[in-house]
Amino acid sequence: MTVANLVRLLYLLVPLCTATGPIVELQDGKVEGMTKTASQSKGGGGGEVDAFVGIPYALPPTKALRFRPPQPFQIFGHMKATKYGSSCHQLDMRRGHYHGDEDCLYLNVYRPAGVSATAKLPVLVFIHGGAFVFGSGHNQIPPLNDHFFDGTNIVERHGHIVVTMNYRLFALGFLALPEIAAENNGTAGNQGFQDTTAALQWVQRNIGAFGGDPAKVTLSGESAGAMMVGCHLVSPASEGLFRSAIIDSGDLRADYYWYPRLKEAYGFGEGLASQLGCPPGSDRLACLRKLPQKDITIPFVKWVKDWIPELLRNHGINAALPKDLPTVASPGYPATPFGPTIDFSYLGLPDAPMKLLQKGAFTKVPIIIGTNGDGGSYLGLMTPLAYGAFPVLDGPSNLKHMAEWLFEDKVDQTDFQALYAEAPKEPPFFFLEAERIRIDRVFRDSFFQCSTRDIATAISGHGVPVYHYVFDFNHYGGLDKFFEVGASHAFDLPLVFRNRIGVLSDLFSARAKNKWFEMSDLLSCTWASFVKCQEPKCLSDPPPHCQQTYQTLPDWTRFSAPDNRNYLHLTLKPTIEYIQAEADMDASFAGDNRCNFWERAHFKWHNPHNYFEKLRREQESSVVVV
Repeated sequence: MTVANLVRLLYLLVPLCTATGPIVELQDGKVEGMTKTASQSKGGGGGEVDAFVGIPYALPPTKALRFRPPQPFQIFGHMKATKYGSSCHQLDMRRGHYHGDEDCLYLNVYRPAGVSATAKLPVLVFIHGGAFVFGSGHNQIPPLNDHFFDGTNIVERHGHIVVTMNYRLFALGFLALPEIAAENNGTAGNQGFQDTTAALQWVQRNIGAFGGDPAKVTLSGESAGAMMVGCHLVSPASEGLFRSAIIDSGDLRADYYWYPRLKEAYGFGEGLASQLGCPPGSDRLACLRKLPQKDITIPFVKWVKDWIPELLRNHGINAALPKDLPTVASPGYPATPFGPTIDFSYLGLPDAPMKLLQKGAFTKVPIIIGTNGDGGSYLGLMTPLAYGAFPVLDGPSNLKHMAEWLFEDKVDQTDFQALYAEAPKEPPFFFLEAERIRIDRVFRDSFFQCSTRDIATAISGHGVPVYHYVFDFNHYGGLDKFFEVGASHAFDLPLVFRNRIGVLSDLFSARAKNKWFEMSDLLSCTWASFVKCQEPKCLSDPPPHCQQTYQTLPDWTRFSAPDNRNYLHLTLKPTIEYIQAEADMDASFAGDNRCNFWERAHFKWHNPHNYFEKLRREQESSVVVV
């Protein structure tokens, strides 16, 4: 055999000797994925799914592209899509440690194994939560590598395609400055939101090559991701990118996470830039772009350090306030330092989302919207930390201080305390639980349930199909029995994605493992049906493995106000229930008595210094001079 023939033979054999995964040809080049086996779980599993992970959908937003909207990615030829792209840069929980990288604009695609480009399967696009400061397209808490958003198991179970994505976080994703607006056609403070728009545009261009139908995209998100879905509903740049939407535990009020006024957004951004050593001037953006990415993300230990003098102030010790305490902040600061900016631009947010929904200026697609029954349980405990208090331990004074922190209006403060002075009817096991439940309900009502009531009312008022739910599951072992913590915020996500169910059920309630899988069937089948036919049940052609689950679900009629203000109480035995004019603390949904308060209350951004100055004056006036 000649050398030339030997070379030709080796050339032909190389592909046979090299394991290759499924290959899809996109506009930007070829991507080679991997075939995964779904978990062997009760009621199914074991089938194969093609996964293409770590696909870039925009250029790395580094150097001169930092703080700019995402830029189109260039053709890459052939790439291996078998390793997740880096999470976006975010804080870790240890001093000096950060997680992720600024080069992070990657997405992941999961499809049934071997699907052809002509399959035209429906597509679920998911946006992760994390308060706009942490999370990624495959992990809820990236340092834990939890893979809660791996789409393998739901794709294998229900047969649609799943796409997840990263987007920029914290200041890298949401810093607003006049200079940023000037160089980007008037948009600023929405870089992270615009990343998700670019990912949706990528899906429209490329999902057909994976066997998906770009005309059958359902956009979903949880927590901050649900707020992003709300952004997409009202953003003109997102029109036509999806045909239905799922809003899971998200708020659209213009006064908590959002920057409702550009003046406030710019003021907060300018304060942060100055702290970072980049004061106002012609070179401020250049200065910020030269900083290492770790300098732009505030570490967790700094939050704790700033909290200590606030704690001392709250307990009568006149400690100096942190030098970096802003003069304008959301009620949730510092845990919620950033969020989307209402910048009145085409590429950002043309106005406050709720105002646009009420006017009918939104993309009118069918909606599923809801929240978790105990959505405020641990998030509510964080609220007192914002003003230097101990959660629960400060007792009844918590309610007074919380009222003064949240509201400047005296009438609001009085009404708030009257509404939430009520104690739970069932005596709690733990003596401090009554106070925890009270704080839980404040956050559950204000941020989640009352917001979903108002969003559902606004959208359905324009003739758009809306399906409203409350997820409730009480098999969390000791959390339920001793602390009355059930379906807390984000506790539904493993059940929706069908991930780590066995591990979690063993951890919380091993004897109830079957019930965990039943609950997962209810959630994942409802979502899969909506993805397939835009209704909670596809009676003529249900998704795989859902026919039996349908027998458990009642007829879920559309929400409408005022005649049918219903919600599906999504338990192991789901029922249709209705929002009441008045409801006590133990009810599964806040009544109008509380929701009407949150709708009208002057719940807004404020100067934190004013609260601590008022507190100081009160403490001084209470001192009795002998």
